[in-house]
Amino acid sequence: MKKNMIEENVKKILQELPPGVDLMAAAKARTPEEIMRAAQAGVEIVGENYVQEALAAFNVVGHRVKWH
Repeated sequence: MKKNMIEENVKKILQELPPGVDLMAAAKARTPEEIMRAAQAGVEIVGENYVQEALAAFNVVGHRVKWH
């Protein structure tokens, strides 16, 4: 994935959201590093389907986001 694509997309989406609407990113098939980049760009909630993948991502991202 293009290095800045995550950051650019997150920032664009956040600008378009109306007040009171939160962005939740699906972490499906994303690396912990990509999830961290999304968090640094402004994602505050991350959804992950599998505990094993969530644990790997949590080790990198930690409490910077809310996990769902």
